[in-house]
Amino acid sequence: MLNFLYAFDENYNIQGCVSMFSLLENVEEKINIYVIKDQSSSTFSFPKKLQNHKNLNNLVVKNIQVNEEFYNVKLAHVSQATFYRLYLSSLFEKEDFNIIYLDSDIVCVSNPIKKF
Repeated sequence: MLNFLYAFDENYNIQGCVSMFSLLENVEEKINIYVIKDQSSSTFSFPKKLQNHKNLNNLVVKNIQVNEEFYNVKLAHVSQATFYRLYLSSLFEKEDFNIIYLDSDIVCVSNPIKKF
């Protein structure tokens, strides 16, 4: 089973859900989706249409707490969530699988699994 990963904060909740839904609509098998989110999205819940999708095997949210200041984030066009990827080894240290990272602003228009 393939595993996909997203990392976003409250500013990309909608875009992330659209991306995940487009992925689920275009794959032809069940997949797992992992999402790294921070506390800014603690009250956010994924839409039922996404959670109950026929191609979703499992939706796992990994909460991250980062107390560091990242270089130039306040003046850059990226958010702190861009840097969450630096913590993947600690967030997934117990898992033994391959995972495919997708940015939350990706929209799938065909089955990406065929490209792998």
